[in-house]
Amino acid sequence: MELFILNIIGALVAKLKTSADDIIWLPPFIQKNKYSSSIFYLIAINAIVLLAWITVRLFHTIIGDSPYISLVSSLLLMGFALFYLRRNSVNGNPSDKETQKNVFVISIIGSIDEFFFFTVLFSTNVFSLLPSILGISLAGALIILVCSGLNQLDWYLKVSKKIETWLIIFIIGLIGLVFSVSKLI
Repeated sequence: MELFILNIIGALVAKLKTSADDIIWLPPFIQKNKYSSSIFYLIAINAIVLLAWITVRLFHTIIGDSPYISLVSSLLLMGFALFYLRRNSVNGNPSDKETQKNVFVISIIGSIDEFFFFTVLFSTNVFSLLPSILGISLAGALIILVCSGLNQLDWYLKVSKKIETWLIIFIIGLIGLVFSVSKLI
């Protein structure tokens, strides 16, 4: 039982450590459609953990962390940000269904590094699936609560309305790109 609880806490801390940027890009989506955006975010972050667990179980291998992984994730985020900009400039504001898809896609792309992180954790056989899912879900719920809280602050709403969502996603990708390239040099 102690190991189970420690696994939950470990997964929760790991998710919070690797997902500080979610607090930056997620609030506009939560503001637009709180419940469905929250559900799609939780599904996406748990899908990454499940995929990491399946990968380790099927291939019995560790896919270690590499600056190249962060580089690919950053480039994908930047590409999606530009796609998001283009689509919204042509079609106007996204519908609720498009918002849900955007939350899911951004969550998956932004969590590629977590996939590799969790493959390492699962390959040690210290972490197991159920407590990791519980820990990730708790961390995701905390992130959603913080985002919801930010959306209640007048100054935050004023600032966030002036900054386009695609730009936030692009800058997060650009920062990741700079860090990835600096690790390669």
